[in-house]
Amino acid sequence: MATIGSINLITNKTGENPDITAARSLLQHIGTWSLIVFIISGIIVGGALAYFQVRAAALVSDKNSFVGLVNTDTTKEGLLLAVRQRAGVVGKILTGQKNLNVFFDMIGKFVQPAQISSIAMDDTNKTVVAAHVSSVADATGVVDSLLVLSAANQVTKPELTSFTLSKDGGFDISVSFAPVL
Repeated sequence: MATIGSINLITNKTGENPDITAARSLLQHIGTWSLIVFIISGIIVGGALAYFQVRAAALVSDKNSFVGLVNTDTTKEGLLLAVRQRAGVVGKILTGQKNLNVFFDMIGKFVQPAQISSIAMDDTNKTVVAAHVSSVADATGVVDSLLVLSAANQVTKPELTSFTLSKDGGFDISVSFAPVL
């Protein structure tokens, strides 16, 4: 007869259902493969992230170098625009330039070159000639010669602008006119 210590009410071997064993084995394989796929995906995503970070740093470096080039070229462009603008102004001056030989010959008709103190011409061709003459007769000759040129339509708007006695006993005379060039 069996003693109390020898009675085994729980069986040592439990019979497992073969479907459960197959399901457990399948879940272990799925878990293992999922872990492998997860690790490989992590490596791929980490590598892509590292690549894009390196690429972004290179693009930022390129951008900074291009900004530096643009800044240096901006200065050059400003200088070139200034030169172009000034060349346009010089071109206007050259195209608007008149033959002043005729003008100086005309002045020589009513004032001797040795008597001339100054000549000024503005952009509307109004000319002021200042001269130092030794007598009233010379001053009258200057004015009369200017009036003859006006009658010949070589000058317009003749005007005696000043007539003063100088310290040396001569006279300072100033006339203005607009030459017809």
